[in-house]
Amino acid sequence: MAIMLAMKTRRRALAMALALLLGAVGCGGVPNTGPDGGVPNEGGVPNTGPDGGYQQLQGADLRGADLRGANLTGANAANANLTGANLANANLTLATFSPANLTNANLTGAILNGTNFAYSNLTNANLTGAILTRPVLISADLTGANLTGANLEHTHIMGANLTNADLSRANLMNADLSRASLTGANLTGVRCNTFTVWPTGFTAHPACSP
Repeated sequence: MAIMLAMKTRRRALAMALALLLGAVGCGGVPNTGPDGGVPNEGGVPNTGPDGGYQQLQGADLRGADLRGANLTGANAANANLTGANLANANLTLATFSPANLTNANLTGAILNGTNFAYSNLTNANLTGAILTRPVLISADLTGANLTGANLEHTHIMGANLTNADLSRANLMNADLSRASLTGANLTGVRCNTFTVWPTGFTAHPACSP
């Protein structure tokens, strides 16, 4: 019990240290004040500014980390473990999580413009209300993920596992889902068109019919 508590405390300390580092240092170790002079945002995580996203987080153990509202623009978090991490409203524009473990991660309201999740594990992740502008989800594991109302227009989702994922009211116009697994996925009210690419043998949603 004492060992588990110590490990949990260590992970929290690491998350806090990373948040402070991301808020105080930009590229090349130059102090980064960002557009607001480094004032912490509502989530208590300092803003990193436009260059703060170049921080290197490869292989970091951020299980259960509280990174709400963090600016991780352009961050490299390949092979990081973010199981159960809270990334609600975080800015992950052009960040790389290829691959990374984001099982049960909270990504509600997160900005995921051009974010690379290729081959990542997003099992049961919550992406409700996330801003998705052409993220890369090639071969990502989105089993049971909540993508309710997600805008996945023009998104590459080839080979992704969307088993039991909730895609209700999602925008799949011009999206490429070739080789994706949609077993048990909720496609109620999805938006799609004749340019939406479905997996071979999958019966296209009626809304996509010519």
